Amino acid sequence: MNGVKCPVCGADANELPYADRVVQFIKCPRCGDFDLPKTTDVLILRELSPIQRAVLSFWLRHQHRGETPLVLTDELTKRVIKEEKLPAPDEQEENLIRVVGNKILESGETQLAVDLRYFASEIGASSARDLRELVAHLLEKDILNGIRNVLMVRSGEVNGVHLGLTPEGFRRYRELQANTAESHRGQNNRVFLSHAASDEHIALLLKAEIERRLFGVKVFCSSDPTDLPPGSKWSPEIQRALHESTMLIFVASERGLQRPWVWFECGTFWFSGKKIMPLCLGEVRKNGLRPPLSELQAINGDESSDLKTALDVVAAAAGSTVSDTSDLDSLSEKLKQLDREAAAVLMASSGWQGAEWKGRYLAYDGPYESLNERGDRNFETSMQLALQAAGYHIALYDKNNFAAMSDANHFVWLTDRKSWRCRVAKGTHYLVATPI
Repeated sequence: MNGVKCPVCGADANELPYADRVVQFIKCPRCGDFDLPKTTDVLILRELSPIQRAVLSFWLRHQHRGETPLVLTDELTKRVIKEEKLPAPDEQEENLIRVVGNKILESGETQLAVDLRYFASEIGASSARDLRELVAHLLEKDILNGIRNVLMVRSGEVNGVHLGLTPEGFRRYRELQANTAESHRGQNNRVFLSHAASDEHIALLLKAEIERRLFGVKVFCSSDPTDLPPGSKWSPEIQRALHESTMLIFVASERGLQRPWVWFECGTFWFSGKKIMPLCLGEVRKNGLRPPLSELQAINGDESSDLKTALDVVAAAAGSTVSDTSDLDSLSEKLKQLDREAAAVLMASSGWQGAEWKGRYLAYDGPYESLNERGDRNFETSMQLALQAAGYHIALYDKNNFAAMSDANHFVWLTDRKSWRCRVAKGTHYLVATPI
């Protein structure tokens, strides 16, 4: 690693460039570890005020990293500066007591070794000077001990110090811990993910991404064997998870909208008054949902801006914070791909063969005999392109010369696969397809 100044707080840090990406890994004693794209350094960080840097450093220090480094993007930096703030002076005092008490109990030592140059961002002070003033104040109040010369702390003559808690300090610490436990006792960080069985891969991806990007949030997904182990009585387990979850995300694909059990899960939340968020995919759009789902705040899961909104909504409902909003474009593309794959698998299993076209289906084969036959539909070039992309040769046969067709040739029906069908015609010729 190379020695550098942290681009956020200015502390002595280490940098490790990546060989295959325009990103650098920063290891900072104040801010913690994070990845920094070069664009963030150029466009955002150089213009931040000292207070803004303190806010960003404090926020970085307290974010859950997970298995991969947190990526400080331009968008994330702007959001943190706009939405976050430093704790008030009394909260900083409480944070300092908690940190010292926690680390003393964890280490088994009577005092905590502290470098005052790097400690401000751990408790939320705006600068090392403000931190020194706070430490001196608590020494004088007989909350902290370990330093005899308070003037040297205030003047900055010493950096490496040892801090402990006096008996009064431990009393305050226990009081703060009890208050924290009480405030979190009613907090619910569980989210229920409702989906059709055919959307299993979509649900598993959403669960992994939500839990990775939102600190402390747990998502119940029936397709995950860790949530619903083999051999479990699935109905009681699902009902228990519904009862214990604070919010429900409904994968509102065409497949999900057709499953009665999914409607039961949504209904359980609807009548309990808890939050429901439809996540729309494929042909299902948030502004096209029918009542009662149209009354809910829905998002399009294949749009990155909506995915950002969804993360914020889930974080608010679960009492969490969003730690990573990077690569949402890639996530939206992956959800599109999985939706297409699920639709194709379900179509093949139901006997339909052909190609999607403008929200309808160009059927080479399938269970269309029982559907009502309507008048002909005029042929369009985009129909040919859709069928060719799905692996079919197409031709136009004169309706008076069908004898020339082979067994592999099938008339193409345009259908909604529910109630109606119609032939595709161009003048006196009908559209015919053959698998490649």
